[in-house]
Amino acid sequence: MKKRFIVLIDFSPYSKNLLQFADDWSQKTGAELLLFHKAVVAAPALTDSDTSTELTEITLGKARNELQYFAQDVLKGARFQSHVTDKNIILYLPKLLNDPYFDNLIFTGLKGTGMLKKLFIGSTTVHLIDQGICEVVALPRHIEQFTMDTLRVSVTPGFEFNHKAFKKILRLTDGVVRNIVFFTLLKSPDEQTASVAFLKTFADEYGSSHHTSFETKAGAEVFVALKKMMTEKHNELLVVQRGSRLLMDSIFRTFLINELVYDAETPLIVLP
Repeated sequence: MKKRFIVLIDFSPYSKNLLQFADDWSQKTGAELLLFHKAVVAAPALTDSDTSTELTEITLGKARNELQYFAQDVLKGARFQSHVTDKNIILYLPKLLNDPYFDNLIFTGLKGTGMLKKLFIGSTTVHLIDQGICEVVALPRHIEQFTMDTLRVSVTPGFEFNHKAFKKILRLTDGVVRNIVFFTLLKSPDEQTASVAFLKTFADEYGSSHHTSFETKAGAEVFVALKKMMTEKHNELLVVQRGSRLLMDSIFRTFLINELVYDAETPLIVLP
């Protein structure tokens, strides 16, 4: 099955690093690159249909040229495809995901500076995660190279894990990722015994193809330990699942995005 990385480009200062990261990953795993841009058509409210169509075509044409020049400058001759539309990204992307010959992965940048990052991480990223239409890589500020050989995967007892999506990530990192660390966050030390047994099932299931291990974090140590862990480890991708404890619990979700992804600059993969 072919691999394809769909990279959302908006020409912001974050786009260059995002594309470099996706390109570096694609070259190591043989994935194709599709650059996707949502153009904004500026048409007066009372514009007639013909004029509106003309303005749309002009805007899309300029955007296609800008995307080509941008990609050629960043990729330095690497092959890529591109797609420009004025349609809503959330509604349009599923059309690109229907090809059964592709393992698709969507790349998007996380934005936010100063106090704003505590409140807003980019509506497109949030909507993509909440819609659950595809696996999403959310890349923080300054990362531009794919140097990861380990997946650190959050799993929760009592919450069904998306093995199908996770195996897709393993295919998309085949030959590069060698280690998988499964971990869970405990709200109470009483969960320790059951959680260890739960984690061991994951380590055993994926142990035939990767080196696997597992960890638990409990109580007041959770936030401090997680941040310290992700700050010190620059060879890991953090994997969480939509609807899991990390993303459903408002405290965990805020901490995950603000403290781990922004401050520790950890790339985040979200499974549907």
